[in-house]
Amino acid sequence: MRFNLIKRKHKHQWRITQVSNVIQHDDFGYPLRLCIEKCDICEQSKQVWLDVGEEALKELETGESVLCEWRKICEE
Repeated sequence: MRFNLIKRKHKHQWRITQVSNVIQHDDFGYPLRLCIEKCDICEQSKQVWLDVGEEALKELETGESVLCEWRKICEE
């Protein structure tokens, strides 16, 4: 019972568990990678775009990663 209470009310301790081969550029042109983070306490997971270094752009050249491109399908 006490463990369930701890799991419900805690500060998440996120850890990257998986990284994708998808890279996109933010509005300023910096590369981001789609990753999955998991909380070590409650095991909740979420997808996040995290900053990566310029070395990630080399993966695009080698084909190890792909560039995510967005298309508008309607006006906002």
